[in-house]
Amino acid sequence: FAFFFFQAEDGIRDSVASRGLGDVYKRQTMDYYYKDRVITGGNDGQAILWKLSDESQLLYQSKQPTVDCVYSINEKFFASSGDNSTIELWAIGKRAPLFSLPNTHEGYWICSLTGMKNSDLLASGSVDGFINLYKFNESEANISLFSRVPLNGSINGMKFMNNGNTLVCTQAGDQRLGRWTTNKTVKSGITIFNNILANQQ
Repeated sequence: FAFFFFQAEDGIRDSVASRGLGDVYKRQTMDYYYKDRVITGGNDGQAILWKLSDESQLLYQSKQPTVDCVYSINEKFFASSGDNSTIELWAIGKRAPLFSLPNTHEGYWICSLTGMKNSDLLASGSVDGFINLYKFNESEANISLFSRVPLNGSINGMKFMNNGNTLVCTQAGDQRLGRWTTNKTVKSGITIFNNILANQQ
């Protein structure tokens, strides 16, 4: 299968209503757990679960102004984040967030959100000089911060590997959705953390 996403302008963040493109041009991020169920987020403050097999969708209204990152934790839960440093936890069957963790990066925009599928491990990146590591508690439906790992620049993408022991990060001098802040001392590149969970508990 294939996905096609169109965006009218790189980094568009205005509040103008759709200009004939539906809401497709506002989709800023995408993740999936099942191949036929894709979750997207956009600068309209909504996350959408697209059920491709039956051509339907579920809308989730965030309490935050934007949904710039989404991550599918497992078949029942997903997380989202945006430009106000808050991470929200969602259940697939609930239209409102179950839990919100505010000020995760000292008020800075969250640029990336990831984890290990079917585990309790999550991570977020921003421009504050740290990667945050979180524990997801499914029974209590919450997320808690347990460690911060230093890394300069805008952390625009992350991926766990090797059962969560390795974290691959992409960083740059500005954010992936626009040059809202720029750090000219940071060069674009990739940083790999091996055994990132060692001594982090």
